[in-house]
Amino acid sequence: MKTSSNNNKDEKEDDEGYYSGPMGSLCASMEELSLRLFDLPDEPQNNRRENEDINTLLEVDTNYLNFGSFYPGKIFKCTIAIKNLTDSDRFVSLSYDDTAEYSQSTVLKLFATSGTRAIPPLFHTLPSLQNSEASLHCWYFMQPPSKAFDKRVTLQLPPRATVQVGVVIKSPCITKSEKFYSVLKIGLDPEDPRAEEVDPAKAELRVVSVAEVITPRLECCRELVHTLNGLRIVPLVVHMEGAIQRLKIPFRNGGVRDLDLQLSIVKFPGNTGGGNEAGVDYHCVPGAVKLVANSMAFINVALSQSSSFEMPDSRPIKEQRILIAKVKDTQMMYSYILDCTFI
Repeated sequence: MKTSSNNNKDEKEDDEGYYSGPMGSLCASMEELSLRLFDLPDEPQNNRRENEDINTLLEVDTNYLNFGSFYPGKIFKCTIAIKNLTDSDRFVSLSYDDTAEYSQSTVLKLFATSGTRAIPPLFHTLPSLQNSEASLHCWYFMQPPSKAFDKRVTLQLPPRATVQVGVVIKSPCITKSEKFYSVLKIGLDPEDPRAEEVDPAKAELRVVSVAEVITPRLECCRELVHTLNGLRIVPLVVHMEGAIQRLKIPFRNGGVRDLDLQLSIVKFPGNTGGGNEAGVDYHCVPGAVKLVANSMAFINVALSQSSSFEMPDSRPIKEQRILIAKVKDTQMMYSYILDCTFI
């Protein structure tokens, strides 16, 4: 055995080069510890939380937006409240899904995963839902603060803050009543620092949106429909007695909503339909009328003639005018040809 060259006489080196004694035991322990460290798994380089649920970051006040029913061509708005549940700013994006169709099980699952709110009975009976956004592109968001309509909105929510977002449907001009469905998606924007931590299967809050567009049904009880061109003609026989003659034309509102109509009478373009041989001016009195749902009412047409005008002897005289009934606050109009015969 060789004696070590250090001053500690209790330390001796054995044949394999190891020291015995207090220092030798410490060296052996350090070597064993270093070997164990090599067996430990690598530590993550950051403290990221994987597979996080979006419901722990954001909250919405409803999972069902019902816009009600309205006429074609109108714009309706609902609001949805989004709350930041964290202590940091969150970047949130909103958009509408473009999936063409949803099965009933998919829709029911959307409600089931969006909280404990009751599922509207409507969705228990429909076998599937057609996504109106995929076919008509009629859903929009109001971009704060400009309130411009946009297909996608990105918001910055301060910690623990709640923001109201306007959701808009532009109802298309259709010829028959129809329900419109779509699904609003809410999630973290890719720029959000925690966007990659969210489980892809739990990365979005979804809100079912429903609206019903109802087409009005206005019918003239005296109209005749031309078999070739489909024009609606209202024949009128007028005997002018005095300067003003009033005619009552019966109309029926066959729809389920009241109709507010704005009325006007115009000439045919150019000289079509005759001129003004009878010397008569046509007016609707009053110029606006409300027809209650599923009821009948009269539209009054006043024919005024100048006292100095003399009716020609070559009677009867025929004139035609166009009666236009425009549904208030929409682009929908009904037109009827007033085929007047003066005797």
